[in-house]
Amino acid sequence: MGGYLAPRAAAFDNRIDGVVAFDVFFDFGAISSRSVPPITFWFGRHGLGFVLNAIAKIKSAFSPSLRWALQNSRWVMGTSGLFETAEVLRAYTLQDVAKRITSDVLILAGEDDHFVPVEQVKQFEDSLTRARSVTSVIYDRESGGAEHCQLGAITLWHAASFDWLLQKFPQHA
Repeated sequence: MGGYLAPRAAAFDNRIDGVVAFDVFFDFGAISSRSVPPITFWFGRHGLGFVLNAIAKIKSAFSPSLRWALQNSRWVMGTSGLFETAEVLRAYTLQDVAKRITSDVLILAGEDDHFVPVEQVKQFEDSLTRARSVTSVIYDRESGGAEHCQLGAITLWHAASFDWLLQKFPQHA
């Protein structure tokens, strides 16, 4: 969640001169709800969360990645059910705080990220109305860094981050 937590810290602490959103994480609610049918929230609001949990358990039996995502999100958020977790995740957005960031910002993303849609780069850029500068790097498939957190191409984001730091803060080199 560094792409969310680091920018959030920069929004509320003016001592931060530069922030790297690795990997972009503008709106967790949008991320989590994109793979959840809208009826899910209707079920949850009408006290039928147990139905959602049963469906999730069945689907998880056939998908290790879904099982991990559901278990991990409940563990991280301290929630017990699917609806409760989805509701808690909606609070994790930079929409209302990005405008407070006044430092230099580097946004990193992969165009084929299975987790965070690349559209969140543009949403984040558009919200950074007071940032001193905004640099975005979106890795494509050819580069090897198109996946979430540039998995498999760690040297790419290292190079981009360190080059950006040297460019923006040469006095600290």
